Amino acid sequence: MTARRRNLVAASFGAVIVVVFAAVAAAVAPYLLPDTTVDTNIAAIVAAGIFAGSYLALAVGRVPGLSIDRAGIALVGACLMVATGILTPEEAYRAVNLDTLTLLLGVMIVVANLRLSGFFTLANAWLMRVARRPVTLLAAIVAISGVFSAFLVNDTICLILSPLALEMTLGLGRKPTPYLLAMAMASNVGSTATITGNPQIS
Repeated sequence: MTARRRNLVAASFGAVIVVVFAAVAAAVAPYLLPDTTVDTNIAAIVAAGIFAGSYLALAVGRVPGLSIDRAGIALVGACLMVATGILTPEEAYRAVNLDTLTLLLGVMIVVANLRLSGFFTLANAWLMRVARRPVTLLAAIVAISGVFSAFLVNDTICLILSPLALEMTLGLGRKPTPYLLAMAMASNVGSTATITGNPQIS
């Protein structure tokens, strides 16, 4: 392990320890300091710290030195919010929108079956046949990712189309970066058109 890697892991563990220690302090503050506003202030600071730490870890996608993914990070952040008393279990249950989860599950099942059936591979092959010019290919990728993201979850569309876009652009001898960036931006724009495109914020 390089020195830079060791420093990154040490900083990661240090940040985790600080957040957990602050969470424990917020949990015990109401019992140690009853009938004061100090515990309220501590709880607000800890809530902001947990949210900021979770958001940063979600943006990075992992915590260096720990085998934890985005789902685990979100779960740990939610558990800390409940454990510190910032959210009651009842408030945490009410924060979960089962309609959104059901919609996400249904759309992901549809996308998975489309991928297994070869639909996206056929779309990729069609693009390679008709889009020979760089501008035409870029416009086609933007249109497909935007339209698909309006009816299917944009995150899933990016995950499915990225390998296909890489294969297509490299096969045609073109740099994939502009096409991938255009696909991501078109997916975000297209997802705002319908509730199924981005149900997390709808």
